[in-house]
Amino acid sequence: MRDFASGKEIAVLKGHQGWVRRIHLTPDGKSIISCGFDSTIRFWNRESFKVERRITTSHEGIGPSALSPDGKWLITASRTMGKPDPGIITVWDVATGKIKTAINGPTRKVGSLAVSPDGRFLGRGGGFIDKMGEVKVFDLATGNELAAFHDHKACVEGMAMTPDGRWLVSGSGYSTSAGEVRMWDLKSLRRKGE
Repeated sequence: MRDFASGKEIAVLKGHQGWVRRIHLTPDGKSIISCGFDSTIRFWNRESFKVERRITTSHEGIGPSALSPDGKWLITASRTMGKPDPGIITVWDVATGKIKTAINGPTRKVGSLAVSPDGRFLGRGGGFIDKMGEVKVFDLATGNELAAFHDHKACVEGMAMTPDGRWLVSGSGYSTSAGEVRMWDLKSLRRKGE
């Protein structure tokens, strides 16, 4: 960890046995959440930098993750490369560490996740194996799929929601593929311009 203003290192958080794909700071500033390829989620105290809680999942590593703007829900995507079962998106209750819901994905590699500012929508970008470049929108409360788009030609590795919650922005491009950015209207659940 580094101090944002000075760039000075203030702590090294050790414990994960492998890559850490995402970290999140809770909105109250009290906790840091790290999600690792070692299939664990760790909750670190922001003052002491000690692990307060650890969740060991039954998945084969954790790839992308997202935290709802209110800090209530942590959304993680499992990596199940090389297995016949689909990927799984899990919605965790941050306060209890319990699973709220799980969304079975049609792809074995989720490239990116994003949550709308109001916590209503979950965007998911598809990955390498099947349904290349797929973007899906889910109702975060129920896990129900609301829309699916298939316009990207490569893995969707980046995704964000605009601050007003109107647009989902997705970016793709991997290896030799040309990169592209697309915008999706969350009101009409269509691509911009359609």
